[in-house]
Amino acid sequence: MSNDSETGMHPITFAQTSPGKSALINADTDAGLSYRQLNDLANQSAHAFRHLGLKRGDVVAVLLENGFDIFAIAWGAQKALTHRRRHSSPSP
Repeated sequence: MSNDSETGMHPITFAQTSPGKSALINADTDAGLSYRQLNDLANQSAHAFRHLGLKRGDVVAVLLENGFDIFAIAWGAQKALTHRRRHSSPSP
């Protein structure tokens, strides 16, 4: 994902101002997601978390392979006002 610390902008700002700009690109396959696509997936995640009754301060644990899904779920968790803690393990 783009480095927000360099621009001081949150991904949602890019989704609103540059929705067609690439947010994620897989270096191996050149597959990618635009900020609009990432925002749409994050909104789906946020709605799912809210539907489950999660609220600010709840903890969500998700085990996924490395991929774009983790960004959409993490951003969705943030949108749903849940707390998220990132853990990463080395790739095999």
